[in-house]
Amino acid sequence: MKTDYQMEVILRLRALREQKNVSQVEVANYLGISPGQHGNIESSKQNHKYTLNHIHLLCEWFGEPIGSIFCETASPSIDDFVKHLIVYEENVNHD
Repeated sequence: MKTDYQMEVILRLRALREQKNVSQVEVANYLGISPGQHGNIESSKQNHKYTLNHIHLLCEWFGEPIGSIFCETASPSIDDFVKHLIVYEENVNHD
């Protein structure tokens, strides 16, 4: 399953998607993935998650700083940002 932090990142992107009134199908088409795969990404019950490239593309599309997706602040230090990227990529839960 996804880690809590991975799900937190996905939920931040989902909130942005909903705020911009963009459907899951539109996101899937934009990212070049199937709507089913995108549904699995947003589901807490599936292992699928966004790649870092997906997150980058969505942030550009939504006009959101990528740092705000991974960190509490919109302009984190580069060290904090990299640490959060590493945690996102890990497959274990750090609670």
